[in-house]
Amino acid sequence: GLLDEKLSTWADHDDLVLTATQAGLPVIYDPRSCVEYDDPGTSNNVLKLSDIPYFLLRWGEAVNESAINHASRKWGCDPNDPWIRHANEWIRYRRRKVCRMIGPGGRLLAFVLFRLNRKLGSRLERMLCGLATRKLDQKRSAALSPSLSKS
Repeated sequence: GLLDEKLSTWADHDDLVLTATQAGLPVIYDPRSCVEYDDPGTSNNVLKLSDIPYFLLRWGEAVNESAINHASRKWGCDPNDPWIRHANEWIRYRRRKVCRMIGPGGRLLAFVLFRLNRKLGSRLERMLCGLATRKLDQKRSAALSPSLSKS
């Protein structure tokens, strides 16, 4: 489809509109429309411990930074543009908010990742995201193995 997978953390809907406009397609704005995101921490959706690896990977600092750089290059935006900085801060806020929801351990994680020391927090987050990626890859491989052995 038209969604750019390199913009997985934010601006995917903005990118879709810009891509459609660039292709000469009409974009219809309806102020009565409503989009609801069912991410952990929204509505009644609670972050479970089993969600943490994917959550850290999906909303991680490295993925966020990569998406910002990609969007900036793709659309010729200054990475220091106030809108981009605001989006970056929103993602960090969202991550902190959801981390706090998982109880005392989550509050400690949020504190270490986002308050204690940005550099230390960023390194720790990258390490946790690396572990999360490996864990998810192992789960995917294990899930695929039985179906592959049957064929």
